[in-house]
Amino acid sequence: MELSFKSDKYKDGAFAVYLKGSIDSETSEPFKKQIFDLIQSGAKHLLIEMSGVKYLSSSGIGAFFEIQKKIDSLQGSFGIYKPQNAVRRVLEIVKWEALEWTWEKHPQDSPLSGLIEPPPEEPPASPSTASKK
Repeated sequence: MELSFKSDKYKDGAFAVYLKGSIDSETSEPFKKQIFDLIQSGAKHLLIEMSGVKYLSSSGIGAFFEIQKKIDSLQGSFGIYKPQNAVRRVLEIVKWEALEWTWEKHPQDSPLSGLIEPPPEEPPASPSTASKK
């Protein structure tokens, strides 16, 4: 399986990481290495956007625990954002759902708030124009 990885740097060591694919036994080590490379380059606060991740294996959970441990040692913050339902269920099974970060749950009190801007709201649909008679 494949996993695509993209990151955006924000201020104060904050990074948003966008994933697409699966985090499994083939992709978890390269994923972890990419995250550790970000940490080595100054990342201290990570928000992992997972709406594109369809599968999370035990290898992926292990990678997340190692990432969390490293970020904690730096007194940073780590959150998972927008996991798909299947991934959310895996996080719930391992009692890690508290790590799920949402703007609704943590709009101001999270270390990631203010470092990473909230996602833009979807523009309202334009009203359909009725023909005048």
